[in-house]
Amino acid sequence: MATRWWLTVFGAACMVIGLAHLLIGPASIIGGGPVNATIDSDLRFYAVLFIGFGAGFVWAAADLPRRFALVNVLGGLFLLGGLARLLAIWQTGVPHAFYVLMIPVEIVVPVLNWMLLKRLR
Repeated sequence: MATRWWLTVFGAACMVIGLAHLLIGPASIIGGGPVNATIDSDLRFYAVLFIGFGAGFVWAAADLPRRFALVNVLGGLFLLGGLARLLAIWQTGVPHAFYVLMIPVEIVVPVLNWMLLKRLR
């Protein structure tokens, strides 16, 4: 099923991004610059959570009929992450263009996932 495949690929992509941030650190951030040890530590901590976030999608995709609610919860978190980027813009300014382009993705993808799951139910 295409939805299962899509959610697995999406989750795997989140895991790869998290792994890059974990292993490479701040140098993995497009347009980023030097950071202090506190910011590096925080980034790597959150990277592990993003790996777990992606693993949650992969796990849920394996049994969508029983785990569709988890996909919606994770999608809601992803959407909130996109809204958090808007808060960051408001408070500190516009980031690298890549991250500005991610905002609509982070808001639209969860809605599309929800619509796909609604269709499956």
